[in-house]
Amino acid sequence: MTSSRCVPWALLGLLLLAPLARGNPIPLVEYGFTNGAEEWMVEYVDSGTWSMADFRHEPEWCPSDGNPGGHIRVWDSREWTAYFSAPPELLDFGDNLMHSVLTVDRLHFGSGPTIDRDGDILLVSPGMTLGLDLPIPGTEWSFDMVRFNDEEAWHTIDGHSPTNNELLAVLGSLEYFLILGDHREGHNDVGSLDNVIGAGHGSVSGLGRDALVSGRIHPSVTAGPFTWSIRVAQRGPLRIDLYRPDGRWVQTLLSSMLPAGLHEIDLDVRRADLPAGMYYLNLQTPRASAQRRLVLLK
Repeated sequence: MTSSRCVPWALLGLLLLAPLARGNPIPLVEYGFTNGAEEWMVEYVDSGTWSMADFRHEPEWCPSDGNPGGHIRVWDSREWTAYFSAPPELLDFGDNLMHSVLTVDRLHFGSGPTIDRDGDILLVSPGMTLGLDLPIPGTEWSFDMVRFNDEEAWHTIDGHSPTNNELLAVLGSLEYFLILGDHREGHNDVGSLDNVIGAGHGSVSGLGRDALVSGRIHPSVTAGPFTWSIRVAQRGPLRIDLYRPDGRWVQTLLSSMLPAGLHEIDLDVRRADLPAGMYYLNLQTPRASAQRRLVLLK
């Protein structure tokens, strides 16, 4: 018997009015450091002037103790301030970050007192360098979300707040994308980085600890099985439902508790015995949601 359950009107409107690109892979860059440092480097910066030093090196890659799995870290052994430096892929992705989000997991420990440095994230372009201050990470993995718009507290070293056009210009000509790895005085501390995820516009819902980052569905054209990449900020219930284009509910594909972190969720719609065509997926947490289009082949 076919259920008469329907998708809420707000969701139906979103699905029917969504651009056709909804079914394509959402722009996304992901660095989970499972098998290595993934071309990240360590750069050194004068924290008082934001000028770059002329030396750099690879971070130490650790295959375990990340959040979860592998991660990268840097031991502070120089007078300058150590930053993790993103690879060319993320620099080229800069335009996609405007009006969107980047999430990072950080951890820091050592024997010296902590320092609240100015510029935990630095965006370096030929014409302007912008900084953003984040909470100081502790000795357990912390989750931070960075938004790329003029409502976020981006600033130049002299305190100027950029306009959206200035931020867009910086993102479009990035030379360095830097994440602070040194939060303590002295040379006996270590900063760690994991799960750097940049999601294109429209891939994030919810705020702060309620945030949901929705990534690629692969493949988005399938005979049944597919995988949905998501990132949840905190542990909680998650549900994925399948709908027809007219908003009629088909079935619940997943209803489960998920821990915080990055997940590759394997799903399969073959058991529903559906005709070929276009369908919509709705992912729901208590305070956030995401929608994707799926094309089913027979």
